[in-house]
Amino acid sequence: MGPGRGRPPRPSACTRSSCPSNRIWYDGWRLVFVTLLVEGQPLRLDDGLWLQRVACAGCWTSWTLRPVFLYPHRSYGPDVVEAASLSYLSDAKASYARVASQFGCSWTAIWAWMCTLSCLAEPAAVLAEATRLAPAAPSVELMPRVVPQDHVKGRSAERQAVLLRVLQLLTALRGR
Repeated sequence: MGPGRGRPPRPSACTRSSCPSNRIWYDGWRLVFVTLLVEGQPLRLDDGLWLQRVACAGCWTSWTLRPVFLYPHRSYGPDVVEAASLSYLSDAKASYARVASQFGCSWTAIWAWMCTLSCLAEPAAVLAEATRLAPAAPSVELMPRVVPQDHVKGRSAERQAVLLRVLQLLTALRGR
């Protein structure tokens, strides 16, 4: 899809709950540059990905139609963030720079993802819910107690706590 190549289906109604309009028109294109995880490998769409813009005739609200695999307002899909973060945290030899070159992003992006992921959910709460849903699963025994490292990955106690929290959260979410 893209200019001159085809369009996605037109939405049947406005996205605003307060707007009853069902008159939606196409409103140009938006070119985004994203990195996706394809068969476990990061794929940077260097030529970009064209996304259709639409607008409501009733309230003048406009928005971009995104495929389900795109995360709004981010260059990297959640699967790329998860894979890069796990790669950094689970490999003792991993560094921000090495993982960044592997996943086609900057080392500061990985550093920032650690901060973002540490605020998403409490690892113990995720683990408790997983245990409630599948009591026989060995999830508690598999919860990491330290971040594997052959060099200092967190220069302060606070940063080390953030890294461990992210590793525990991702482990709890994965269920293994």
